[in-house]
Amino acid sequence: MDIRKHVLSSFEHGDSSLCAQDVQYLEEWSMDKKVLAEPNSLTEEGKNDFTSFGDRLKKAFPKLFNNLGEADYELRPAAGGQIEDNVKAFIKGLRNEKLKIQKAKNGFDEIASYASCNNFQKDVEQNPKSLNEVNKYYKTSEYLAAKDRIQRRLGIKDDLSHELLFVLYDLCRYIKKDSHFSPWCTIFTSEDLKAFEYIEDLIHYYKYGYGSPMSKQLGDFPLAELLKNFQQVKEGQGKKFVGYFTNPIMTEMACTTLNLYKDESPLTAAKRDPNRNWRSSVLATYSSNLLAVMNRCEKNGHQDYNVVFYFNEEPLRSICEFGVCTWQEFEGKLKPSLNATRDFCGV
Repeated sequence: MDIRKHVLSSFEHGDSSLCAQDVQYLEEWSMDKKVLAEPNSLTEEGKNDFTSFGDRLKKAFPKLFNNLGEADYELRPAAGGQIEDNVKAFIKGLRNEKLKIQKAKNGFDEIASYASCNNFQKDVEQNPKSLNEVNKYYKTSEYLAAKDRIQRRLGIKDDLSHELLFVLYDLCRYIKKDSHFSPWCTIFTSEDLKAFEYIEDLIHYYKYGYGSPMSKQLGDFPLAELLKNFQQVKEGQGKKFVGYFTNPIMTEMACTTLNLYKDESPLTAAKRDPNRNWRSSVLATYSSNLLAVMNRCEKNGHQDYNVVFYFNEEPLRSICEFGVCTWQEFEGKLKPSLNATRDFCGV
């Protein structure tokens, strides 16, 4: 279905409730041909996100990034050309083109453990049962009301599928032009957007969050790497900066392992809690990031360490008191991850 053609036709026949300006925006809108021709390439907006992130990090830690020798850092992407492009954009923000990018690992990779875990792919990612709560939500009065509002606004009498409506939602939130909002956003009210955000939350919760026991197991692997890196630094070795770049899915799994953003009750179709902690629009943004900063300090004449966590560059105050973990607290939280095994993944 050429949805835009149907929308314009409905407006001409007086069936649409969109205003003339909104319809004009839709009529003038065109999909970036590069997005269609190179679906795995990084858009300009994506590049800018990572370049800005690198720039902000450099400003926050100027001494660290101004004096990085070749042995002082590690920049490693998970497999995928787009992820490597993220690293290149990040380096541009650091304004140090001499920094080198390591090659992605072949086979199992701790920073993308879900990708080559066969049982996760079979039993969770590709399992229709993972969408049970989503399918239940499609039958709720809240979702059906949102669907009805959108259909009336568009003036389309044919029943629009859930998949097509979600495509329109994606066109709203992902496809911008010249930093302006997408004209497809005009077909949604704020209540409609809340309903579609919740669909995404349910998908991520039962695939990559607390709704899947494998999420915690898969999140162990990058956290074990973090602990080992910091232990080496504590012993006088290790790197000053380690940057792992991967899919936001891995960030959600690591948060699950750390018991972050957990709600008292599981997310269900029966009730959408507007104050829930688990929100994919926060946890799984394109440039979402989990940072851990290790600080060395003097205490009563003795050298000591603490660790501060940041999520999307905001201090994680819930993880330790005032957001600052003593070395003992940090090690206690991550030490169980060192026992992570791939046995549950199968062959």
